[in-house]
Amino acid sequence: VIADVLAGRTPEYLARLEAEAAPDEGAGGAIRAALRGDLHCHTDWSDGGARIEQMARKAAAIGHEYLAVTDHSPKLTIAKGLSSERLRAQLDVIAALNEELAPFRILTGIEVDILEDGNLDGAPDLLAELEVVVASVHSQLRMPAEEMTLRMIAAVANPLTDVLGHCTGRLVVGRGRPESTFDADLVFAACAHFDTAVEVNCRPERLDPPMRLLERVAALEVPVAIDTDAHAVGQLDWQPYGCARVADVGIPAERVVNTWPVERLLAWTGAHRAA
Repeated sequence: VIADVLAGRTPEYLARLEAEAAPDEGAGGAIRAALRGDLHCHTDWSDGGARIEQMARKAAAIGHEYLAVTDHSPKLTIAKGLSSERLRAQLDVIAALNEELAPFRILTGIEVDILEDGNLDGAPDLLAELEVVVASVHSQLRMPAEEMTLRMIAAVANPLTDVLGHCTGRLVVGRGRPESTFDADLVFAACAHFDTAVEVNCRPERLDPPMRLLERVAALEVPVAIDTDAHAVGQLDWQPYGCARVADVGIPAERVVNTWPVERLLAWTGAHRAA
């Protein structure tokens, strides 16, 4: 699997899942056509298998106008999480690439760990400089529901958070991993109140949130981000999986934040920082 990722190939087990999870022809097609970018991907700066430039060129080739690079934060050492120094170095690389690749835009970002107390794993002043912050739980996934609820609400209420990543943490491959338990209505209501998007994670082994929770997201009119969480260039093609699910629950394209022009998207994330 590691060799496949480093070579930019899709591991065999993911290829099987792609075939099994493939949406019906045309399902969510209108939403996919409306997408302008992807707000969650990883590069070889953390646990991805491709350079930033490779990911950006692939995103442009499939019709995107922007791609947020969201490598992992320091706590996730197993995934080579970025220290503040490495993140600042990455920002310089992105600035240079943006000059070369314009009008395509690489957005600066991070997938920041939500710590057990609900705080974010990063220096607040540095997180505030980033254009897109995806906040996700990667540890203590089985903590009691009440504690997990408070943990997640604290994160989505943080003005540095733009997107709540893969909210249940489930895996549906092999032995799988059960969902984290939390009061979904309270968490999603907090997302609606603080205008934080819920990620519709398109990885075939995640497909997170599950449909019953995505229906609650739709009912509460929470904004969503349809993201691949790509760790290799080919995985940037996975958005149709999320588009089909979003269409199935009736979420309109206007409520999908990565259908917005980059200026509107950055005004939205900027409004969070100013809150």
